[in-house]
Amino acid sequence: MSITTEKVLKKARGHTITLLLCIAFLNLCPLLTTGCSSRGYHIDSPESSKRAEWKKYLLKREFFNLDFFVIKDETHTPVFIVKGKIISIGDKLSLQDTSGNELAYISQRLFSFTPRYKIFRENEPTATIVKRITLFKPSYTIDVPGQDNYKVVGDFFKYEYTVTRNGEEVAYISKRFFSLPDSYGVAIKPGEDDILILSAVLVIDLVSK
Repeated sequence: MSITTEKVLKKARGHTITLLLCIAFLNLCPLLTTGCSSRGYHIDSPESSKRAEWKKYLLKREFFNLDFFVIKDETHTPVFIVKGKIISIGDKLSLQDTSGNELAYISQRLFSFTPRYKIFRENEPTATIVKRITLFKPSYTIDVPGQDNYKVVGDFFKYEYTVTRNGEEVAYISKRFFSLPDSYGVAIKPGEDDILILSAVLVIDLVSK
């Protein structure tokens, strides 16, 4: 066998091995990535279609640097106003409509082992938001009267998390809804308590600062 023929055969074998390795890798990819993706965090995922009719709100990231800011809907129309003072002895926020009528008042409970906030509506306490510390990732619970409490899980620092009630997703928070670098979106299922969920999102933003 000539030296030239031997070189050609070696190159052919090398290309064949490379091709086989590529095919094997492509076949293994679905197995390697199963269970590793952030469920519900991809706007083009199958879950995104069911959120098409959900109400979406636009919030500013790190709002706690402001004493006053506006929550807008997906058409960028102002729908709510947030007023408050983030102070060292306890955070206090007022969620109002655009006419200045208070819809919810949020107050931090002091001397608590984990962050805990009360939500008042018409001067009556209606919910408590508590940060839960676990061995893996933190989560939040929105305690409301009865047994229909909400659970909040996900990546809070990246603004990618979900709100569930009785195991069903009722709200989804993501920076992907709007193409604004300093903002994020809140999508809420129809029929849910938008004021309560938005209040919880404000609290989570405060605690995650």
